[in-house]
Amino acid sequence: MLDSSLAPFSPGAGDQELARARFLAAATDELLDAASTDDALGRLVNVTVPEFCDCACFLTPDAESDTLRPVFFRHRDDSNSGAVRELLDVHRSSISDELGASRVFRSGVAELLPQTGEDLRQVIALNEDHLSRLQHVGLNALMLVPLFVREVVVGVFGLAQFGDRLFHPNDLAMASAVAKRASAVVDRSRLHLAEQDARRRAEASAARLRELAQITMSVIRHPSLDDTLMALLEGVRSLLESDFSSIMLVESSGETARLRLRAAVGLSDEAHQNTLVPLNDDI
Repeated sequence: MLDSSLAPFSPGAGDQELARARFLAAATDELLDAASTDDALGRLVNVTVPEFCDCACFLTPDAESDTLRPVFFRHRDDSNSGAVRELLDVHRSSISDELGASRVFRSGVAELLPQTGEDLRQVIALNEDHLSRLQHVGLNALMLVPLFVREVVVGVFGLAQFGDRLFHPNDLAMASAVAKRASAVVDRSRLHLAEQDARRRAEASAARLRELAQITMSVIRHPSLDDTLMALLEGVRSLLESDFSSIMLVESSGETARLRLRAAVGLSDEAHQNTLVPLNDDI
């Protein structure tokens, strides 16, 4: 986990470059330990709070509502956490919005909003209720970073400061660097899942081929046609996991055609007694 002794960044501190380097190294180590996509995205949010920002979240597109939905969230202040999370859930950004996370999602360009305090709240408020909630939680600064996977934006990494805390202009580059490392971990996780799926498919295909080979060997071992047909049908029923299998032959008499049951396994006695099926244009 991150070194808890790292102090929050402050623009006036003289050792900020060293602190940033240490933070980025620690964040990288934390992200590289992720075991899955969700784990990586959760760590991306957790790794920045409280060392880098007061609150962080990851927003992903929700196809049903055409909005950006918060899926991972962390706030350093438990007394303010519930109100901020409710704000994010109630006032989601529409993907078509011209400001904030929506613009970053569409453009793929990270933003450190220049406004702070009340100016920031006025700029990003969607309506009066949204503004009131922003004022209540005390949002003071906002930074938004797109998360790419193979050159496609898959979500937005949001970082916020509350009270009197601000971001330094250099923080945007570092947040982008952290997001880039998370992107690499997510890509690695997805490739691993794809490889596992391909392996499962290949193993299933190999198993199916072995079953077909067994059916073939079973069929050719029987000298009589009836035994051969029964062996074939038993193998097909097992392979397809069906309740029954049958072979029906077309039988013609003048202008009349019908199907005659030649061999079957798994059929009821009644079905065996009704071996003729008339053919017409509807069948």
